[in-house]
Amino acid sequence: MYRQRYPNDPGMHNMGGRHRTHIEPAPTFGGRVCSSLVATVVGVILIPAAVTLLAYNEGRAVTTAKSLDEGLSLVNIIGSSQIVEPHLNGKLVHLSGRVSCDEVVRDPLHGVAVNAISLKRTVEMYQWEETTHRDERELPNGDKEVRTSYSYNQVWRSNLIRSSGFDNSVMYRNPDVMPFESETYKTSKVMVGAFNLSPKLVAEINEYHDLTPTVVPDGLSHVMIHGKYMYYSDDPNYPKVGDVRVAFSYAGLCKDSKLGQAQLVSVMAMQDGFTLTGYQTEAGNVLEMISLSHKSPEEMVSSAHSQNNLMTWLIRGAGLFINFLGFTCLTSLIRTLVSYIPIIRELVYISVTSFNISLSVSLSLVTIALSWIIYRPTMALSIIALAAGFIIIPRLRISSDLPSQGRRFV
Repeated sequence: MYRQRYPNDPGMHNMGGRHRTHIEPAPTFGGRVCSSLVATVVGVILIPAAVTLLAYNEGRAVTTAKSLDEGLSLVNIIGSSQIVEPHLNGKLVHLSGRVSCDEVVRDPLHGVAVNAISLKRTVEMYQWEETTHRDERELPNGDKEVRTSYSYNQVWRSNLIRSSGFDNSVMYRNPDVMPFESETYKTSKVMVGAFNLSPKLVAEINEYHDLTPTVVPDGLSHVMIHGKYMYYSDDPNYPKVGDVRVAFSYAGLCKDSKLGQAQLVSVMAMQDGFTLTGYQTEAGNVLEMISLSHKSPEEMVSSAHSQNNLMTWLIRGAGLFINFLGFTCLTSLIRTLVSYIPIIRELVYISVTSFNISLSVSLSLVTIALSWIIYRPTMALSIIALAAGFIIIPRLRISSDLPSQGRRFV
């Protein structure tokens, strides 16, 4: 064991580290200008990328929505999953039933087995983890004093932490390799009634549940079961660096057992002989849907519409943010040029930021609207009008304020 090799290593769960202090010189004006020019190039790349992302997203959203509606209008409901009806071959069908599979998935190293679609083995090692904290203080001459503190904790991690990169790699050492890796074991054939499920449908049965091991296999006498884990440790309550614990979980029970009933699913896909696979819609998407409960076609399509709407808004938000970053990079040179003029610096910063926000929102809305012209022209024109408002209204407010300001100084 690791403790036997390094008996003098620290054994506390939380260990205070040390800190280092260094001075970062203030950047020169020329250096800041060069950085701003680089940022300008980045902005030129980011804005077209954001426009492309937004345009793609709108097309994807409309195609997905039309494909779902098309599928709902064409779907054929199969009452019994045990019967294959030849006249439905090549058509979109919906059925519900419990999965079955002949194989028992097994972890050969620990002897844990379950009659399910997949068995996951998760391996964790007790290791040192370094945490850094950085404090900065600006000096009168513009330089920065940077103080970096390092602390060390002992944690369970499924990935190997390379202690060679620690600030103090002498006192805090982790093993160089994991004794064995995490692994997922899968069955090769999954059925619902008389139908085989395609690999894509099987992959979506991924709700995992804990599986507690009950027996330590022969040849692993040094392993003990504690809670839901198998421990490679002298004492699971007081683990040491290098100790290992293993947990198991399963997805998709294939047979009723003390773990519960076989997994119930609802499937909406194309009947291809005895196999359920993807159905190509005229709208463009392939429909190959599965739900891990009993759902009607209407419920499955409604859930898919909700997911599509959520994804659409998330990508819209990402596109807007990338646009803002792009315009911020493009205008970074302006902020750099006025950064040494305290009187107007803050005013310019606020004005430029507001300008960047307005441009980002307007460009994003126009991109979305232009993408919608093909599908919904009325909505597209409304969005374009809204986008124009973000540019015109601020200018009108500025123009209306100018006469009053002039009268104030007469």
